[in-house]
Amino acid sequence: MRRSLLLIVALIMFTTVILCCGSGGTTAPVDTIADSCDKIREFANFDFCVSRLRAVPGSDSADEHGLLLITIDLATVTGAMAWDAATRMARAESDPAT
Repeated sequence: MRRSLLLIVALIMFTTVILCCGSGGTTAPVDTIADSCDKIREFANFDFCVSRLRAVPGSDSADEHGLLLITIDLATVTGAMAWDAATRMARAESDPAT
């Protein structure tokens, strides 16, 4: 669950960096994923960022805006999974039958 929360924070940071420091309509670099992950290297593990984004179909051809949308989707799904896991753990602690 801690890793999920860290991923959410990293993805939010990624989103912020893309929004405020994006290319502004210039031609995208050849490897937009690596370039984008490099921008948040201070906040997130570069290799994890790259592998997580590359795992999404279509991300290799996405521009920064597309990667932003993918990142939002990843953060939403990861957050929901973390919430579900926390809920299950809380229920298990309060239910002596399990």
